[in-house]
Amino acid sequence: GLSPEFKEKALIRKMGEGIPGIAAQSKKPITMDISQFPSPLLLPYVRKEGLVSFIGTPLMAKGKVVGALALGTKKKQIFTKDDLDLLFSIGNAIGIAVENARLYKEVRDKAEHISALYRISRAIKASLDIEEVFDVMVSEMRSILPFDRTSINLVREETVEVFALAGEIIIQELGRGTEIPRSESSSGFVLDRRAGMIRNLKDTPFYEDKILFKKGINSVIQVPLISKGEMIGVFSIESCMQEVYTKQELNLAQAIADQIATSIENLRLYKDLKKANLELEKRIKEFEEFHTLAVGREVRMIELKERIKSLEEGK
Repeated sequence: GLSPEFKEKALIRKMGEGIPGIAAQSKKPITMDISQFPSPLLLPYVRKEGLVSFIGTPLMAKGKVVGALALGTKKKQIFTKDDLDLLFSIGNAIGIAVENARLYKEVRDKAEHISALYRISRAIKASLDIEEVFDVMVSEMRSILPFDRTSINLVREETVEVFALAGEIIIQELGRGTEIPRSESSSGFVLDRRAGMIRNLKDTPFYEDKILFKKGINSVIQVPLISKGEMIGVFSIESCMQEVYTKQELNLAQAIADQIATSIENLRLYKDLKKANLELEKRIKEFEEFHTLAVGREVRMIELKERIKSLEEGK
């Protein structure tokens, strides 16, 4: 077996680096001995393991390199063309299996994402309670996105306000209701760009980033909340892991943000309608009171006229 130290050093090879890197770059099987070993940094560890002869091949699928396979022996051995051809065939078989597994995972992930978005959409249609919708969203997100904290920040004129948040990391300085000047906030930067972004929080200039980084947050996805073409806020997903997010997660976060924006717009419409109804009820009540007062006055006038007439007839 190989030592843990060697495994750690040889775990990741760049294209063109080491036996697997050269095989992947050339798209053909290769063989060499220790005197030809192409990676000076790894060479001391290779010598320490006693490896002297090497053979490698790309893992191919539909003409595309999906990986590489490298073998080493502790006994000097000259690999023949038949050996190279056999390993190349094995590499192709492995490559197809790897690509099929990747495609299967990709399809499965997309199905999970669509299902989660559907459940979030259904929750939005079933409730005008933003807290209830947010709870459903957070629950669904846990199965499709890695995060330690997530928040919704809404635009308030010259500031952005923490409107809702969830996660294991509690940060009092960025609690619900906290307002941050838009010009100093990463949310403001996203709103100005009108586009989402993936960021590493180390050495960033924004107010909340410094607080998040001190609490162990390293990676952040931020995407705008857009309703009817208007930028109404920012949706943030935050993780303690470094460089954990990719373009795929960014696109998924934007799809979730679009659902959130719909929920917030529904809530605003409901509040506006409720306010209009209350105003209408107030006006109707005022009219009814005025009408009652006017009718009462008219009745009293009739009664007064009849009293005067009665007095005149009595004379």
